[in-house]
Amino acid sequence: MSEEAENTRTAIDKAINNWNDRRLAAAGLQEALPDIERVGIPAIDAALPHLKPNGDFARYTFLCGLYYILGERPDALEASERRKKAASEAINHIHKAAALLDIADNPMLATLLYSIGEHANAAQYGQVQPMSIYAGNTRTRQVGVLLNARYTLDAGTAAFAGQRGGKARDANIVKAIAQYFPDSQGFFSRQDGYSIIANLAVLCGLKTKNPAVYVRSVLESNKWRTKEEAPNPRRDNSIAALFTGNKPT
Repeated sequence: MSEEAENTRTAIDKAINNWNDRRLAAAGLQEALPDIERVGIPAIDAALPHLKPNGDFARYTFLCGLYYILGERPDALEASERRKKAASEAINHIHKAAALLDIADNPMLATLLYSIGEHANAAQYGQVQPMSIYAGNTRTRQVGVLLNARYTLDAGTAAFAGQRGGKARDANIVKAIAQYFPDSQGFFSRQDGYSIIANLAVLCGLKTKNPAVYVRSVLESNKWRTKEEAPNPRRDNSIAALFTGNKPT
């Protein structure tokens, strides 16, 4: 990790800790919750007003995402590709075992396995740490036996790799950052959104002669590919979703 990346992570951590202190104080005084107003890093501070949606939790989630990307392993895409086949085969076996338990009149055990299978989707992006098991009091699968887990990611941006065509970690970083901003002409044209995202991507390690042009190319290509693949349902690739329960430490 570069010194600049480490300093940026330190600034993000400080901003979040200060916000948490003010949030607790506001709750005690029954005042409105404060926003994270600034981090002290120009590229981040310029981006905060443009998040979608905006507000305290959106800013917190965005900063957690940046904190992670800044510290991600440089071979994230390769690591994810290496794990992908094994994780996929494991999920297939889990689903087959769950189906057999259903046939064997053990729906609660089947539900637990289906739940494990859902968490196993994240195995190619890092470590899945089982935390607890929730046992429901009815026979419905929705509240049967469910596994709760925490994710320790090291290849999270690989969730944004395209299913077809070329794959590049730089492009994944751009798409991971872009998810926090409006996909609108107003943001990209009137608010210079490509430059806002490009400046953040450069912070996170993007190296190219013209970052804003590269960001525009990636995002426009991604729009075209998404439109072509629209008929097929796709799993949520949101890196923010994978970050649930995680924060800078």
